Amino acid sequence: MYKILLAHIIILSCFFGCKEKYKEKNFAFDKLSDSVRVVASQTSVLITPDALNVLPIDFVTIRTEAKTYCDVPVYEIDKTLGENPDAFYVIYPFEVKENIDFSTLKCALNIDMACEVRINQKRVFPIPSGCFINENYLLYEIGKHTFCGRNEVSVSFQSKNQVRDQLAFILGVFSVQPATKGFRILQPALLHTGNWSEQGMPFYHDAVTYSKIYIFGEDRPMGILCLPEWDGSSAMVFVNKELAGTVGNEERKLDISRFLISGENKIDVKIGGMRDNTIGPFYLQDTLSQIPPSGYCYKFLPSGLYDDFSIVER
Repeated sequence: MYKILLAHIIILSCFFGCKEKYKEKNFAFDKLSDSVRVVASQTSVLITPDALNVLPIDFVTIRTEAKTYCDVPVYEIDKTLGENPDAFYVIYPFEVKENIDFSTLKCALNIDMACEVRINQKRVFPIPSGCFINENYLLYEIGKHTFCGRNEVSVSFQSKNQVRDQLAFILGVFSVQPATKGFRILQPALLHTGNWSEQGMPFYHDAVTYSKIYIFGEDRPMGILCLPEWDGSSAMVFVNKELAGTVGNEERKLDISRFLISGENKIDVKIGGMRDNTIGPFYLQDTLSQIPPSGYCYKFLPSGLYDDFSIVER
């Protein structure tokens, strides 16, 4: 009898222990009544970036008629040129470590249309409808002339007045990996829940969509979406492509009942990234021991959904 009673106590302890762990993972559980049921999804979570990945180029080579300056931080271009009124070139180097889908590669530059842009000595022209961050940036297709190894985007300027924003951005379907100096481009990684900076997307600032399919019966569907911890600029919830609302980082739940339909429902959670990760600052200048610095010296704001989301119904 004692053994049977002890077994029951152990089983109940395990049950309530699991429930407590579930409450930790699903923040909203303790704010809902005990008469809730977790709705089983028909698919595992599918994670998709809404835009191309990005790699800023923040150390350049400056070439004038008189001299060449190597490994110049972009914020020191004006200082390096001084009062030099002559034409000059700014060269943005980047390394592709592995074979990727080169057709997706683009370069974003905030420059005057009159500036001449080349990728590995091949002239390229801006895409008519392309833009990045804002309408001041011009997009250039560079994949056709890019290859594994070191690549260079060069921009010719007739005067310092043509230099608007010194950063250049490489865009494409790829992963970014820290290197001894800066970063290098690799094949894209399969994304999972967690911090984007640990998954080859440290500079990414656009949204990432986390999607699942749910099926509800013929009765009027009732559902509350529960988010785990997340970081970023926003968390928007879409039900069957319709915006159902936004979720904060404290009250991480949203009643989506009026958006649900009988049958199949597609639930999308879009986590917005942090623009500071794209445009910098990336590091503390006075802590750099080498120029260019190692990619491991760069600092990023955390972004991402740290666990799977769930839907519960009363």
